[in-house]
Amino acid sequence: MMGNPKVPVLCIYALTTLAILDGANSQMSCSYGERGSLTVYCTNATSIFFKLVSYRFDHLDETLKCVNCSLTTLDPGTFDISGNQIKTLDIRNSSIKTIWPKAFIGLIFMEKLLLSDNPIINIFAGAFVGIRKVKYIEIENSISSLDPYVFQELRLLEVLNLRRNKLSVLLENTFQGLENLKILDLSFNQLRTFSSCFAPLLSLRVLILQDNKITKINGNEFSNLLTLIQLNLESNDITNFTINIDPNNNLRVLNLARNRLTSDGVGTFKNLNNLEDLDLSKNLFTRIPSKFFLGLFRLRNLNLYANQIKEFSTGTFSGLPHLIYLNLSSNNLETAKISGRLLLHSLHTLDLSNNHIKEFDYISFIASMPRITHINLLNNYLPCHIAAEIETLFNEDNIRFYMSNNKTVESCDTAPRSPQEIIQELIDEKYKDSSNAQTSEVVFILLICIIIVLVAILFYVQFFILYRIPGETLNIRIMNSPGSSS
Repeated sequence: MMGNPKVPVLCIYALTTLAILDGANSQMSCSYGERGSLTVYCTNATSIFFKLVSYRFDHLDETLKCVNCSLTTLDPGTFDISGNQIKTLDIRNSSIKTIWPKAFIGLIFMEKLLLSDNPIINIFAGAFVGIRKVKYIEIENSISSLDPYVFQELRLLEVLNLRRNKLSVLLENTFQGLENLKILDLSFNQLRTFSSCFAPLLSLRVLILQDNKITKINGNEFSNLLTLIQLNLESNDITNFTINIDPNNNLRVLNLARNRLTSDGVGTFKNLNNLEDLDLSKNLFTRIPSKFFLGLFRLRNLNLYANQIKEFSTGTFSGLPHLIYLNLSSNNLETAKISGRLLLHSLHTLDLSNNHIKEFDYISFIASMPRITHINLLNNYLPCHIAAEIETLFNEDNIRFYMSNNKTVESCDTAPRSPQEIIQELIDEKYKDSSNAQTSEVVFILLICIIIVLVAILFYVQFFILYRIPGETLNIRIMNSPGSSS
């Protein structure tokens, strides 16, 4: 009877493995950390080591940390360790190049997987089979591409960290299966395009695309992300931005700082009904058109720092009833003026520092911003006597002005106005609108009265013609009749 041809091969494989382990026994080992750490440290391990290691894993080993390991290839069942209850597998910086299907099978309790700082060339589809409880995966500084469906078994995954890789393209089904993912970090990659790859992420709340090479957002890339709260597109090369999303979206924070946007390159902020924070700092805006922020009813913080805007006009922002913080510092502002009929009712902080403003009618600005508490005017070309006037006027109020004469080009030859003059001007400004309103009301009432009088006169004349004159004519006819007495 012929023997099994596989037996000699298996025997040779086992003997070779034992020889390797025996020769490196002094180097490769696993040991429990300090008491209560719930961590086992495996040193100098290879991928074959975990299958034959003599260390007994138990319920105290919640974290397995690989130190100075050379795993190279994670074959199927590499971590199929009997009796383990490992929840965190830390194999960062372990020289991993290839991860085969079912590489992590057996780690049925694992919730956190750390794979950063490995020279990974391939992660095959099916690599994460058998670890359905994983909620967090970190793969930083490791990969240059991702295959479709590579994460599809990770139905409970909540956080996927892919920072600092060399990803340039994301294919359509890259994130298929991640219906429960809440945070996706793709910052510091080389992404230029990603089409509709985010469509399967129905529970996504935070999407970080900072520091990539994106040049254009067409509008439909995020249309399916109705649960998204924060979108970070900072430090790209975006020149055109449009976002098309259902009005029922939950986007609260939009960061577009450090791009190449202008007012002509922004299509619309339409349907961002819940947006609270908008960062447009360090772009190329030279002006803000009227109704540019139309529809941002809940916007609270607006950052326009370090653009090239030349004029600040309050009417541009008066359609933002909940705006609390407005930053226009480090622009090219030469004028700051009051415009429009609506007040900035909720504004608390206004930063106009580091500009070229020469005149600032603080009386009018205070009147149009009833809740203002901080105004920053540092490093402008304002007359230095204004600082003394403001300090005198608001000495006992909770309003803080920050001013400096670093750019002042004229001497203080104009004496500050007296407190009485300033207060009187503030009162006049405060009640100017109400006086105009009262005048309008008086004129309106007078017009109503005139109309009533005219109607009464018209009614009287009509009554006189129809009733009074016919009566008199009848009497004259009776008197002149032949039968009448003289």
